[in-house]
Amino acid sequence: MTKLTIFLVAIVVVLAIAENEIRDIQDLDLVKLLQNERERKAVFACLMEQAPCGKYQKFKESITQKIKTKCKDCTPPEKERYNMFSQLLSVTYPDKLNALRAKYRP
Repeated sequence: MTKLTIFLVAIVVVLAIAENEIRDIQDLDLVKLLQNERERKAVFACLMEQAPCGKYQKFKESITQKIKTKCKDCTPPEKERYNMFSQLLSVTYPDKLNALRAKYRP
């Protein structure tokens, strides 16, 4: 393999990995996440700093800031998704929502 081929393969791999990374609430199918027990537990463990975040690390950074500020600096679409996220959690997992708020809104 030439150096150029190796370089191009490396770029494709990096892009594929980055594509799977969840960066913000906009990237997340909230209903699907809440229905998938394994993923849901992984995300909550990440947010509560009980497990590594993996592809949810950027999401954790983003959502914890939104929780701290009550989405004060959010764009209208982000605010809408944040409110939907909060509403879904308050109905389906109120204990998880309360734990997140207690952790990130001291």
